[in-house]
Amino acid sequence: MKLLAACESGGHLTQMIHILKQIKLTKKSDLNVVLVTEDSTRTRDSGDDIFVKVYLLEMSKHKNKYLRYLHAFSPSVFFEIAKILKKERPEVILSTAGWVSIPTFILAKLVFRIPTIYIHSWSRVTKKSDSGRILYYLSDIFIVQWPQLLEKYGKKAKYFGGIL
Repeated sequence: MKLLAACESGGHLTQMIHILKQIKLTKKSDLNVVLVTEDSTRTRDSGDDIFVKVYLLEMSKHKNKYLRYLHAFSPSVFFEIAKILKKERPEVILSTAGWVSIPTFILAKLVFRIPTIYIHSWSRVTKKSDSGRILYYLSDIFIVQWPQLLEKYGKKAKYFGGIL
């Protein structure tokens, strides 16, 4: 089975690696994981023992997070992610958030019909995240790590205890 992990670098990638290591995932397991993330020094060195392939996307370096999110909706980003999805043909997409997850989920749902799973950040205890507000509607499974967030998001949100 092939899983595509889509997340931003930094804490989102750290959470993704931690989740995948919890299920004892390695390159030699039956589950092959492809990573789509932003190009940064940290992402070039992360998860060598987990990911069979890593795609690094160019991200806006703007300090304003909303302008960075706007870049995620550019045609070049959609085209690049569409090429990756067509080439890799994942059976499921997993995200721990970030700008790259939004166009990935949009294409997965509307074009490629790939199931999506979103795991909300453990650092968000009482408030919705920006990406969570959007990906709630695009995910097949939406997982929160704090029970307080169940009422904030609605019926689709699931809580199974802290994952991290």
